Amino acid sequence: MVWPALILSDRMRSMAPILAGLFFEFLVLRYFFPMPWKKAVIIDLVINAASGIVGALLIPLAGIIWEFFPGLILYKVLNMGTFNPLTWAATCIMAVFISTGIETLVIRFGFKFEITKRRFWSLALANLGSTAIAWISLQIHPPRF
Repeated sequence: MVWPALILSDRMRSMAPILAGLFFEFLVLRYFFPMPWKKAVIIDLVINAASGIVGALLIPLAGIIWEFFPGLILYKVLNMGTFNPLTWAATCIMAVFISTGIETLVIRFGFKFEITKRRFWSLALANLGSTAIAWISLQIHPPRF
């Protein structure tokens, strides 16, 4: 059984999205969480490792929950299959917020930084960038089954 979140989660662990995420989030940490660049590098690596490991489980799980609840209703009402634009959009949004949630928890409880709305949304924007790169790579080089 294959669903969009499983495919996107797998692609998010490829080189381009990982490097983009590290770069985008380094900038966020450096400028929205005032800290020296060395500390920003360490936190960047830790939060990305955490979101990579936990996200590899939660993103596909969120996708399968989507498939069995809103997805089934959507597919019947709009007469669409699993791989449709609305499901892909929902999958990307879920991936961004799962990654951002994990990272903000690590920053908040692991490194004792306050998470303001501005900091949360700046991390979400950085995660949107790396998720978009993963999604675009799927359009350029789709998986072969």
